[in-house]
Amino acid sequence: MVGFAPRILHEDKYVWSETFDYYWGWWRANTIFVTKGGFLHRRYYSLFFQDQFSSLRNAVNAKVSGEDMLMSMVHAHFESKPPVPLLAFNRSLVSCTSSRKPLSVSTSVARPSLLQAMHRQLGSVLQWANFSDFHFFDTRTQQFASLGDTCGSHWVLNSSWWECIRRVWSLHSNSWII
Repeated sequence: MVGFAPRILHEDKYVWSETFDYYWGWWRANTIFVTKGGFLHRRYYSLFFQDQFSSLRNAVNAKVSGEDMLMSMVHAHFESKPPVPLLAFNRSLVSCTSSRKPLSVSTSVARPSLLQAMHRQLGSVLQWANFSDFHFFDTRTQQFASLGDTCGSHWVLNSSWWECIRRVWSLHSNSWII
């Protein structure tokens, strides 16, 4: 699973501010919502409709919410690798605007109970992506590059590591975590 919207889903609670936009946390995520700019292989859509997930799909359908969380859980159930978060090189190129209110305004009350039901049935399946798993668009090479490969894979409190992070962001001044 690869995408522009890294998120954090907890097992014991639903924290909206960690599942939306760039409030998800500092260089950590355990999912990417396919409905928010994520990509995954088409086989996961077939797996999503297996009988073993029918009760969860029915709950999602009844609440008109949670399909993004369920797909994340289904993906993690079959995959042992964490998601690959991408940092957009120009937010305006991947940003969508609408005058309509998002569905989450009317369905956010249902999400905590849906997430708890998913964890009860599937367990702790989400894999954590950390700093080294994040990628940014390198405008020089016109490719995505790993922050871990570029600056080192661990948080370190030395000036060279921080200088590398500053350089990545200054080269990509329009970059935002989406």
